[in-house]
Formats: sequence, C-alpha cells, structure tokens
Amino acid sequence: MEANLKRLLDDKGGEVYTVPPQATLIECVEIMKKNQVGALVVADEDGLQGIFTERDILLKVAEERLDLTLTPVSTVMSTEVAVVSPELTVSEAMSVCTERRHRHLPVVAEGKLLGVISMGDIAHWLVREKEDEIQQLVRYISGGY
Repeated sequence: MEANLKRLLDDKGGEVYTVPPQATLIECVEIMKKNQVGALVVADEDGLQGIFTERDILLKVAEERLDLTLTPVSTVMSTEVAVVSPELTVSEAMSVCTERRHRHLPVVAEGKLLGVISMGDIAHWLVREKEDEIQQLVRYISGGY
C-alpha cells in the first residue's frame, strides 16, 4: 500500500512558515534564508491567501526590480495554489505538482494547514521507498527471508 501525505509529513515534520499578506518582501526573504525553505504560506485570519516561492522572487521581484523593503508579499505571491489532502498518496501529489507546475503543495485538512510538501520531499520519499523495495528483493533472492 502506497504512503499518503500524512505519513510523509509525519516523517518530515510539519513545520510551516507563514507570513501575513502585508509582510514585506525583505522580511519574507530573510525568513526563507534563515529557515532554508523555498516557500512561505501567506495567510491571514481568513486562512490561506497564497504562497510565496523562490520562483516568485526570480520571475516577479527581480524582473520588476521591486523594492524589497516596501513591497508587500501580497503583490507578488501566487494565489492559484493547489491545496491537497493528507490522504492523497505521494504519487498522486507528484502528479498534481507535475500537472499544475507547482513545486510546493500546502497540505490542508478540515481547513487547517498541516504542512507544505515540496517536489524535493516527494522525490526523496520515492527514492527511499524504492531503496527499501530493492533491499527486500535482495534479501529474498539471497534467502535472507
């Protein structure tokens, strides 16, 4: 049985870095750098409003030469965010990333943000899963079962 995103988040840890829509770009960049994350969830009292990623920095902030100290994140965040359920399988999440061209997916259950998974998290999980399968096959073939 294939693992779901709840298992991946349990393994990875569900720490989520969020900022309010009025946070400045420099505040966001500093949080991303300090915590070595590629995305921040933008949320307010009404819930998730968008996501701010490294890609937004390259494609929007740098290209438009925005002032990092004055520009609120709400002006450049991605608002079309693919939100996924913790019950989704890891492979299904990879399909969502591929089809929607997203590198980060907020995982939400009953309106509560549980975590954010990245393509890197998914790839790491799938590689580890395949390594485990290979080890089991080797043990089986060599009579170690």
